[in-house]
Amino acid sequence: EGRDEPYGFRGRRRDGEVVEVEVLGSRTDVDGEPAIIGTLLDVTARNRGLRDLRESEHKYQALVEALPVGILESTTDGRIVTANAAWRRMFGFEEDEDLRNVDVQTLYAEPGDRRAVIDGLRTDATPPAAETVFRRRDGTLFPVERYLRTVRNAEGEIVAGGTRDCLARTDG
Repeated sequence: EGRDEPYGFRGRRRDGEVVEVEVLGSRTDVDGEPAIIGTLLDVTARNRGLRDLRESEHKYQALVEALPVGILESTTDGRIVTANAAWRRMFGFEEDEDLRNVDVQTLYAEPGDRRAVIDGLRTDATPPAAETVFRRRDGTLFPVERYLRTVRNAEGEIVAGGTRDCLARTDG
């Protein structure tokens, strides 16, 4: 008795509709003769939902990358989860650079400010926009307008934020 790997195919129903089918089967013996017990599952809706989700994720990622403001998601302990191209440029990082070892706290002009931000987010999940000073990778300080909020995922709290470089901003 053994299990075969599931496989899929596209089929056509009697009414002509094309469906996606997943086949699950296992080998067995019936009255001493080899046999296969199997199930056919119509997975058309599931696969459509997965395709729609992937398309939605790609659209969201393209939108975030196209924004002129820096977008950053980090854990409450300061690990970077994602950063868009504008954020990377603003802080002096390469577009394809691995940011997993960058401690967000080191990017604050005053490292203690990060702890104050996290503590503040615990009492107000969406604080008002604020101007603050950050440190670029090369050490230069620059003012930004910062927007923050806390979101929860399966692993815990994520701090999501947007930043606009006040020096690059134009009035007009």
